[in-house]
Amino acid sequence: VIRRGGGNETESLTVFHSEGMKLREQCTKYGICGKFDTKTHNTTGKLLGWHAQHPLEVLNARTYANDAVFVDTTHNATSYSYKTGPPAVIDCFGHTAPCGMFQVPEEEIDSVSELMRLLELDVLGATCCTDGGPAWPEIARMFRQPHIEDTWHNCENGDKKAASLASKEEKKKFRQLKNKVLYQVLDQQELSDAFSEMRLLAVSANDSGELGRWIDRMETGQTLRTATHATRFFSCSAKGALSRCEQMMSKLKNSGTSKREMKHWTLGELQNRHFTKVCNYETEVTGEIEDAITVKRDLSRYVLDWESVERTRADGLEIV
Repeated sequence: VIRRGGGNETESLTVFHSEGMKLREQCTKYGICGKFDTKTHNTTGKLLGWHAQHPLEVLNARTYANDAVFVDTTHNATSYSYKTGPPAVIDCFGHTAPCGMFQVPEEEIDSVSELMRLLELDVLGATCCTDGGPAWPEIARMFRQPHIEDTWHNCENGDKKAASLASKEEKKKFRQLKNKVLYQVLDQQELSDAFSEMRLLAVSANDSGELGRWIDRMETGQTLRTATHATRFFSCSAKGALSRCEQMMSKLKNSGTSKREMKHWTLGELQNRHFTKVCNYETEVTGEIEDAITVKRDLSRYVLDWESVERTRADGLEIV
């Protein structure tokens, strides 16, 4: 019997488990099974974590995880105080595509690396893109994956540290430089010069050195944190490529509007909301596939019609 691992209000873990187990059934639409499993304490039955994958998410992982995998985890996504992670990949249309959901008590190397293997996201050579949690550098090393940090988090932290600058002009200048080093692909000298300008601004900051330490972290870890280096590992827009970890979690939070209520969700609510987002993704991508087929059909019809006209003018003409 599964017992609660956190929170005070009651919920039906039986319903949560039975709905999850349905994912293991053969999907007639995609021809494969999804995944669902829970981990419990051997004696108390306390829930220690779980993971799930819709059949479409299994296909997304198998098809696209050889390029890059994006993971952002957060506390307070349910009434459990567990870390919640909805990993994602980039599909052929450039969308951030869902490929699973998991919860663990803490973001520890052993537990998270096991989940990434179960979700088939441990692909050798793929780029591991994360929110910068302490476990991820070692997990990426275990999987022999290049590791970069999601730019959105570093950008937000930089804005907070810049609050110590004295004038609006200095803050504006710092934001411009921060966005330049994080989001633009520069040559190495340009990048170094931008960091130097940021340091000059930090000298005037009336704080305990937090802004300077943020700049130190960005510069010493520039291979993990700047578009100049990170976009060597995989291709898509520099800003989009480095800010995708947050996207799946942001969708769960409805771009932040549901952030406060998330901590009151039951496991079943989190599960249902995630799979609603999977269905929304499926609808969006299906529409794009249909549009691509329509365009190809119309283009083919145009070429064939044009070929027919040209054949009347030149005997033996064949357009290939």
